[in-house]
Amino acid sequence: MRILAILFIFLQISFYSEGQVAVNTMNIVYRGIPNSMSFGFFGYDCKNVQMQVDTGSVTFFEEPDQCGSFLYSAPDSGNIANFTFFAKTKKGARQIYKAKFRIKDLPAPTAYIGGINVGEINISNLRVQQGMISRIEGMDICADFRIDSFSYVIMRNEKAIIVGKNIGAYFDNNFKSYVSALEHKDKILFYNIFCQGPDRKIRKPETFELTAVK
Repeated sequence: MRILAILFIFLQISFYSEGQVAVNTMNIVYRGIPNSMSFGFFGYDCKNVQMQVDTGSVTFFEEPDQCGSFLYSAPDSGNIANFTFFAKTKKGARQIYKAKFRIKDLPAPTAYIGGINVGEINISNLRVQQGMISRIEGMDICADFRIDSFSYVIMRNEKAIIVGKNIGAYFDNNFKSYVSALEHKDKILFYNIFCQGPDRKIRKPETFELTAVK
């Protein structure tokens, strides 16, 4: 009997048939976050399908309408997680599918101020901002990153007039005072940005520059 299996991860869908892979758009799980996954096999009730994984840990949802859905937590080391699925039959458990997922560290996020990290920012808008945030762009990953510190240079007429460092994500009093004195076309370069993800690893978002305008 041919079996069509469906695996979902981060809303990306991979379609398989027994012995064949028709589409495989994403086969990655990340360390430090709960990876939301689910499985389903046509011809088998999900209640009659068991799953084993050779590394990491799994937490299944208990709600009836979420049968086959689970959270996978990757281990601190290792690069591959092998999932094996078994169906309960009258003759005992029968292996029906195996899937391999790559384990990766979370990528470095992108840092922003007021939702901007390139080009111009209105001075009045900058003055009401509380601090810097960081998030992963272009990927359906829900992960919180905390800014630990960043350095900055304020330039006027291509000359550096202020050099400083801010500890934490929230702007300190020094930076706020410099922002309050900004003039049209002053530039602020943010560099040596350090942040920490849910896996507690330190990451360094890319340097970025904003031009203050009235």
